[in-house]
Amino acid sequence: MIQSTTLESFHSLLTENQDKIKENGAFVPVIIEHLADMETPVSVYNAVYSNEKISNSFILESAEGIGQNALYSFIGFNPFLLFKIEDDQYQIEIKSPEFKDRVNSTAGTEKPLDALKNILASFSVVHPENLPRLISGAVGYLGYDTIRLLEEIPFKVTRDQQIPQGLLGFFNSFIIFDNIRKTIMYVHAPLIDSKSDADAVFKKAVQYLESVKDLVEQNKAASFIPNKQSVEWKSNMEKSGYENIVNKAKEYIAAGDIFQVVLSQRFSTKYEGDPFNIYRVLRIVNPSPYLYFINLDELDIIGSSPELLVRIENNIVSTRPIAGTRPRGHSSTEDNELEQELLQDKKELAEHLMLVDLGRNDLGKVCSFGSVHVSRMMKVEKYSHVMHIVSDVTGNLNKSYSPVDALYATFPAGTLSGAPKIRAMEIIDELEPTERAVYGGAIGYFDFSGNMDWCIAIRTVVLKDSVLTIQSGAGIVADSVPENEFQETMNKAQALKTAVEWAGATNQTK
Repeated sequence: MIQSTTLESFHSLLTENQDKIKENGAFVPVIIEHLADMETPVSVYNAVYSNEKISNSFILESAEGIGQNALYSFIGFNPFLLFKIEDDQYQIEIKSPEFKDRVNSTAGTEKPLDALKNILASFSVVHPENLPRLISGAVGYLGYDTIRLLEEIPFKVTRDQQIPQGLLGFFNSFIIFDNIRKTIMYVHAPLIDSKSDADAVFKKAVQYLESVKDLVEQNKAASFIPNKQSVEWKSNMEKSGYENIVNKAKEYIAAGDIFQVVLSQRFSTKYEGDPFNIYRVLRIVNPSPYLYFINLDELDIIGSSPELLVRIENNIVSTRPIAGTRPRGHSSTEDNELEQELLQDKKELAEHLMLVDLGRNDLGKVCSFGSVHVSRMMKVEKYSHVMHIVSDVTGNLNKSYSPVDALYATFPAGTLSGAPKIRAMEIIDELEPTERAVYGGAIGYFDFSGNMDWCIAIRTVVLKDSVLTIQSGAGIVADSVPENEFQETMNKAQALKTAVEWAGATNQTK
């Protein structure tokens, strides 16, 4: 039932994987596990996040929907490395002294995404079959504007958010809740090579995990009573301004430049409360397949995205186009009526089919010939405030490509850019007044086994220096009604606004 690592089982892992360890070293997990009948992911993460001895951390959860995601809740802390992309350059910050000789922290002449590929490829992990998939890896975000590293799309918008274009923490320390077995695993995966003293490494790892366990048990979550406050939101454009850019986009569509484009507006306010309270409310008012609170380098990313961008598991690449939206009904009858209305809306169906084709084309860039197929077509999924039409597209990753290649084959999502993508992004730059930054990019992880899981950065709060922003968009096609598209952006932002209001934001804007 309980699977804590013993010295004997640790040595067995080393023996079974000695070739991998001799080649270039590998992360080897040490685990302390016990029943989780007195703790929750929220209470444990609050203890981690609020402790001064722990810096840079995250929690990844799932509350609705996609099969395996709901099995585990992942908490990570104290990364050994931070990887930043800023101004089309990369920076590496070594956080743990033992990795100074392992990773060159001086940025070379490589392009940022090539550097990221090389760092990921330099690490491997011993991964017992009975453990969750994420026991070491890079977690964070890659913002919408990182596509400019690959495509010639010069900035035309105002760059006003002052945050990295991409930010990843490389972690080998985790607390993992098994939501089926009702256990909690404290996991630390030290890097082992042929020169390591296995007994000493094991002893040090156990001592470290015991200290983390004690820290968590001594710092229980403070009680939090949501208290709704009035929040003044400021948009980066007026309603009339948004409707004007919709009309301009329709002119491009009529001229044949594009078939569809996603236009967004950004809302901001000043927030001086506890950022984690926003997450605590959000996971209740808007449960979604991807729930995350990521605190890296004094930046908080808080979200509840319904939409997978791309995943790799056991060499299978998958993506899930989501397009077509209706608000939830006030009764089951109204809900069903709205669902049927959605499935009969020619505009929504045309937009969705376009994005399914785009998803197939994207995966075709990195998957083996003939392996890409649609495994589920146009099903309605319902969330707390809205419902969407969803399809699933899968394929087998070609051995010539890396997980980073697979991510950027789909990046940014067609549901956040348009079709054709490049021209749609050029038009977005022309029509939207400010940079997207995190919005429309990706949030997730690469593990050191070649797997990854990235969601689209929507329904997401970005908080830096007490300035809080959220952003939402709508897909514009030939017969779009500007007022309706504006209202769709408002509907999509509502769950986040509600979470901020109940978490206790100050009634100020900036």
